Amino acid sequence: AAVTAAGAGDVISVCPGTYNENPAIDKSLTLQSTGGRDVTIIQLPTSAGGYPYGAIELSGPNKNITIDGFTVRGNDGTGSTIGNANIMLGNASGMLANSNVVLTNNKILIGKIDFILDYSDSIGVTTTYTTTQAEYLNSLTMTNNIIENLGAGQAQRPYYVNPGTRTFTFQNNQINGNFQRWAVSEADTTAITGNVFAGTNPSGGFGVNDGGSSTYNG
Repeated sequence: AAVTAAGAGDVISVCPGTYNENPAIDKSLTLQSTGGRDVTIIQLPTSAGGYPYGAIELSGPNKNITIDGFTVRGNDGTGSTIGNANIMLGNASGMLANSNVVLTNNKILIGKIDFILDYSDSIGVTTTYTTTQAEYLNSLTMTNNIIENLGAGQAQRPYYVNPGTRTFTFQNNQINGNFQRWAVSEADTTAITGNVFAGTNPSGGFGVNDGGSSTYNG
């Protein structure tokens, strides 16, 4: 409700608590917790599949969106539900064209993969694929986040930055746990620096699939 009522450019301050929702953000704003990620939890709904996979959904052109200080908790996949995507950037009807997104000081808990629909489920952060320059996300910046699988089960990926992003910065984050596939960036420019990568990775580990120029230093 607060996101719907907010004006463009507003700062929404969120008190500690657990919020059972997957907000859709289609305007410039800052969503910021007052108590930090350990006490401010967005619990995503279960999903049987289909976009947006129960995720927080960011969309629309020429936006500046910041999410700061939350635990974004997905759900494990079962025989009839998928492991959520946690945060999805852009969609076919609302690409984040020329937009800038900052994800900082969050904990992203990714549910285990069960059945795969189109490889968009059970991923912490994912962007929408496009090769149309006018639809490109200008920048995605992730700093001081913790990304890990929810429990004992294997999640799919920490993140997947598809073609259609100009600049991806991943700095001072920590990735823990058990993932089936690589963390991948196919942005035009990628900078991955100062991060901690830990845990078990039976299907290739962590890395960058560089779509353009890149800097990689942990």
